[in-house]
Amino acid sequence: MFTRAAPQVAPGPRLPYVGDLLGRSRQARLGAWVAVVPLAFILGVIFVAIFAPWISPHPAQGAGESNLVAILQPPSHTYPLGTDELGRDILSRIFYGARVSLLTSFVVVAIAIVVGVMIGAAAGYAGGIVETILMRLTDFFLAFPSLLLAMAIAVVIGPSLKNMILALAVSWWPWYARLVHGQAVVLRHLSFVRAARVAGVKPFTILIRHIVPNTITPVLIQGTSDVGSAIIAAAALSFLGLGAQPPTADWGSMVSLGREYILVQWWYVTFPGLAIFLTAIAFNLLGDTLRDINDASARRA
Repeated sequence: MFTRAAPQVAPGPRLPYVGDLLGRSRQARLGAWVAVVPLAFILGVIFVAIFAPWISPHPAQGAGESNLVAILQPPSHTYPLGTDELGRDILSRIFYGARVSLLTSFVVVAIAIVVGVMIGAAAGYAGGIVETILMRLTDFFLAFPSLLLAMAIAVVIGPSLKNMILALAVSWWPWYARLVHGQAVVLRHLSFVRAARVAGVKPFTILIRHIVPNTITPVLIQGTSDVGSAIIAAAALSFLGLGAQPPTADWGSMVSLGREYILVQWWYVTFPGLAIFLTAIAFNLLGDTLRDINDASARRA
């Protein structure tokens, strides 16, 4: 898996058909669009999250200040996406909510990657009783649906943004532990790891310098896709009142509050829901594109 195959005698070159060239060019253009469009959208969401106080039409309302003279106004020139039950601008709230959603998803995935990679790498390299204990612990967490486990933890420790991040991270790391464990088992039998062991290199150093770096590419690809899943999971917990608390703007809580008005004031729930959907789709498409590029590179190696 990680060694280059022995060279083989290839057949003589063949002049490509016109159809081959056209097919490759179409695939290249399609691949470029598939990669560029979600990446551009993600960069746009990050830009909005960072500069929300400066680009929001009504920054004070986005931060939680109410405006009782503009309650549940439909989309207009003053309020492009309408207002909520407290007269707050939906567009400004979405801009501020991007901060919460991106922060939550990035931190959850980062914690899960760090914990999962270290546990999976240690189990795969050590083997024996250490591997058995660590992987049985991983299986214990995997036995529960991740969202249900996060909900249970959030209920026990109390609803807040920090507690929601902790609950999601606890339910997320086992997937990375499983992913890294399988690769670490293969790596520990390769010649460069054996050579380091024979040379007297400490096990921790071997993990940090040899095992973890060779497992990080698929982990980062998986992490890119998981950001989208983490956004949906965080929105679900916020929808249930287990995430960020009012007046903090959060996409999930906006959908939860807007469901009471969905039949009349449709804009309230529609636009925060679209923000969740489009951002999650963008991260999933980017992750799939990175996975395809990595697979193509591995086939050429």
